[in-house]
Amino acid sequence: MRAAQSAGEIRPGLNELARSWLDEGAARAQAAIERWPRQPYPGDRPDISEFLSEFLRIGAWEVALVIDPPLSGSAADDAFFRTVANSIPAYTGWPIWRGTRSGINRHVQIADGWEAMIVMVPDDHWPNIEFQRWEPAGRFYLRRLHDDDASAKLRGRSPRFELDLGRAASRVAEAIIAGLAIAKALWCAEDSAQLAFAFRWTGLEGRIAAAWTSRTRYAIEQRKSLDPDAMAVVSVPLSTAPTAIAPFVAGAIRSLFAKFDGLSVSSGTVEHCVRLVFDGRT
Repeated sequence: MRAAQSAGEIRPGLNELARSWLDEGAARAQAAIERWPRQPYPGDRPDISEFLSEFLRIGAWEVALVIDPPLSGSAADDAFFRTVANSIPAYTGWPIWRGTRSGINRHVQIADGWEAMIVMVPDDHWPNIEFQRWEPAGRFYLRRLHDDDASAKLRGRSPRFELDLGRAASRVAEAIIAGLAIAKALWCAEDSAQLAFAFRWTGLEGRIAAAWTSRTRYAIEQRKSLDPDAMAVVSVPLSTAPTAIAPFVAGAIRSLFAKFDGLSVSSGTVEHCVRLVFDGRT
């Protein structure tokens, strides 16, 4: 697999491409959700109507990754799938862009890419509702239910009540770490490739800042968001070491924190949230 452009050449508007891919991925997620009830399902299909309403209307978080220069010489075949799937670091119980070709939640090849609509509703843990798309040119998208809403019932809370901003920051860190690993596995040039990440959080209006799992210091402030969503785009050089991503995480989450009555994010908080990923505590 090789880059389609000369080494060191950065396309103008890379961040805009990431924003556009975020919207394109969201449209594909919508289509996949609409298809899901009609797809074959062994046994009793779980009732996820409550969670799909959360996923579509009440809120979710998204990440779109565009690798620059774009890759050429590959197809959305088994080799590409295995390369990506085997590159994902397993710092969490359900890693970002985790791939599988077995079971009802398996990835399928569609429209020259790999997609998965993952629906898991276990009795002893919170549900996982997410959509993924991988494209061999170097575009990856993920939309996942907020952990706060997925876990609300088991924690005795109501959905759309709170958002653990520290956990959101850890998810940003995990996405950047995963993106770096994917790009390296696809043999992108470490001295010249750039990774543009677009992040979006929806369903924020009325939520309070919380720290039910991240244990960050801002929890006592109980600040509330009056806006429905937040978005940010950051570009990360592939030469960045995974342990040096804190400044990029800070840039990505600054607008999200500010939605909660102007809350500022400290470098110490960001570093704490990144450490949570490496320590397997997210």
